[in-house]
Amino acid sequence: ISPDGGTLVYSSNSIPAPHHEADNPDLFLLKLDDLASAKNITNENRGPDSSPSFSADGKSIYYTRTNTPLYDGSSAKLWLYDVTTAKHSPVTEARDYSIAEFQSTKDMSKLWMVAEDKGETSIFSSKNDGNQFERVIRDAGISKLKVLGNQLVFLRSSFDRPNEIYTMDVASKAVRQLTHFND
Repeated sequence: ISPDGGTLVYSSNSIPAPHHEADNPDLFLLKLDDLASAKNITNENRGPDSSPSFSADGKSIYYTRTNTPLYDGSSAKLWLYDVTTAKHSPVTEARDYSIAEFQSTKDMSKLWMVAEDKGETSIFSSKNDGNQFERVIRDAGISKLKVLGNQLVFLRSSFDRPNEIYTMDVASKAVRQLTHFND
């Protein structure tokens, strides 16, 4: 939902029934005061578009995009849609990582991402335009990333340990385990 509460962006299969083709999730914008206004904003891409999220100012939508309609190992890249101009721009297209999750900071200065990284998942950061892309934490399994002020909160697991909750201080990069369910 947009920050002003007036617009919803969602991902839905755009292939008409009886669905003989592979699913093609596209992004749709829906004005909540006009429920008949749903507009497909990614119909030019034959592959999946998913995980849409409005920027804090509501002027842009970040989302993940895969260019191929069938799963072939292609990486999901982070893209940006400008709500005013309807222009799509790649954010991580040049990176050889598949973006699984992402969040922008409230001041829109930085992106935090979870991405596949040589058989593991890592946390990366970058400017909101994808520049200054860097690995922050490399680990076996990181998921459910949330940005809470100056802290990142996430789940961390490995082959011999189930998920536990961790935090990372953004300034110092110090990581701290919060739960010990499996000690």
